[in-house]
Amino acid sequence: MDIVVVNALINFINTLDPNHSTRGNGTPAVFWLTWKTGLTQLLTFRDPVVVNITTNNFRSDAIWSLNELIFKAALKQ
Repeated sequence: MDIVVVNALINFINTLDPNHSTRGNGTPAVFWLTWKTGLTQLLTFRDPVVVNITTNNFRSDAIWSLNELIFKAALKQ
């Protein structure tokens, strides 16, 4: 696992802030935004050493379909 990923994980565990300095110079390698309802950004880890921010819209159609099924099943009861 890359040092950036390990540092972000350790920082999150210790401070609940993965943006705590991961380079030793006060600047995080990747800025991880604070989670908010409706925010569609994810911190994405890809092998071997790529860490970036991606948009969380790749599952929206599937989630919408599941919600429709749940709603329809609730109406039948």
